[in-house]
Amino acid sequence: MENVISLSAEKIKRITPDEWIKIFEYAAREVAVQKKSLRINLISQGYDEKAINTSKNGANLYGTFMSIEALKEYGVEESFINEIKQIGHPHPDDTVFAIYVWADNEEQAKERLGEYCELGFTGEVNEKGLIYCSLAGEYI
Repeated sequence: MENVISLSAEKIKRITPDEWIKIFEYAAREVAVQKKSLRINLISQGYDEKAINTSKNGANLYGTFMSIEALKEYGVEESFINEIKQIGHPHPDDTVFAIYVWADNEEQAKERLGEYCELGFTGEVNEKGLIYCSLAGEYI
């Protein structure tokens, strides 16, 4: 995060409720600016074409990974695996495919991804195109 508000303990004790409101309003504006910048950046990187819907369908880009090996182990039909290969985007080893969707929040993203996210995780996409995995606590 580029802008960090740093306050000493002594300064915190002297902050009035009105000043706290201003601090939180400032932080909210900064977050909004960063989210808008991220959205523009992802669209310019072509994620509107990579996603199963367009940026008009949501404020944020989410994604899920599908491992072809894991799908085979679960006994998933070959037609579903072929569908994943067709709409997904391969990561370096071509055995893991990412599927992207625009949504307003994670729940909406899971709903839109449907069966594609049932065997994996769903997370927000960062400016590098990596998907956040809450289990790992990092973007992968």
